[in-house]
Amino acid sequence: MATLTADFPHFIFSFVVRDLGVTLDQELTFARHLNSLNRACYYQLVHSFVASRFDYCSCLYTGLPATRLSCLDHVLCSAAHLISRLPKYDHISSYMHDTLHWLPASQRIEYRVAALVWRCLLGLSC
Repeated sequence: MATLTADFPHFIFSFVVRDLGVTLDQELTFARHLNSLNRACYYQLVHSFVASRFDYCSCLYTGLPATRLSCLDHVLCSAAHLISRLPKYDHISSYMHDTLHWLPASQRIEYRVAALVWRCLLGLSC
């Protein structure tokens, strides 16, 4: 590597590159790629289970008091903690909003109803 740097001083060499979705390091251990794949699969697994169960018939919950919906917020927070691997008592709401792009239960339900109405108005919903 030192000889390449000396021969080509205007180039910046990287120890890790990503090509076609595969992360390669200079020793070809695939450690970073496998860690990234593990993290992505874990996220997809948790998100698909929680989101599908949460969104099923969620339109029926429109108008319920916040105290009744708080248990659903706890489920979303627990799923976010699993995905983020943050400590149990860390604040998770900013991570849910900024990184995962998840809404709190009441806002998520309102969004689902608004999306359903919009699709109906466009004639795209059954």
